[in-house]
Amino acid sequence: MITIRELLNKIKWSSENPGEYSLFYTDRITKELKEIKYDSIKDNDAVFITLKDDTQIPLHRIVKVKKENKLLWERNAKLQKA
Repeated sequence: MITIRELLNKIKWSSENPGEYSLFYTDRITKELKEIKYDSIKDNDAVFITLKDDTQIPLHRIVKVKKENKLLWERNAKLQKA
């Protein structure tokens, strides 16, 4: 299975429109699933994605990625509970 970091880099360097991708992460405080558009990402590294407003989201909080509402990647359910 491809890692979230590999998928983010693949999207970044592909010729496709990054605006078609959405990432879903679990908010640390509210425990709610939140959506962000890929094109709101300023940078990504080995541990975090940094949004254009300088918010940092740890990669382990990302639970799924969709392209135009089609599920492309989802974290293993066992890993979400860990």
